[in-house]
Amino acid sequence: SLGPPIQMWGGNTVKRQDLSFRNSKGLKICFSLYLNESVEPDEEIYTIVYLHSHGGCKIEGYHLMKVFSEKTRAHLCLFDFAGCGHSE
Repeated sequence: SLGPPIQMWGGNTVKRQDLSFRNSKGLKICFSLYLNESVEPDEEIYTIVYLHSHGGCKIEGYHLMKVFSEKTRAHLCLFDFAGCGHSE
């Protein structure tokens, strides 16, 4: 499970957005974007994109949200490659 859409990690509010797009072959690619709501609008921070292993899915990177939100306040993007997880 990717948890509830709004979570608290290390005193930071993190909001999950589940999104998708179509790749060049027309397949639907699904991803979840975890936005650290504690970040100021003009603050520059990183967005980390997690690439799962062969045959895996985006859930493999879920534990990283705690690490990155507590230590760097970064955003995190987890996605499923084509044919994996929720992607076509």
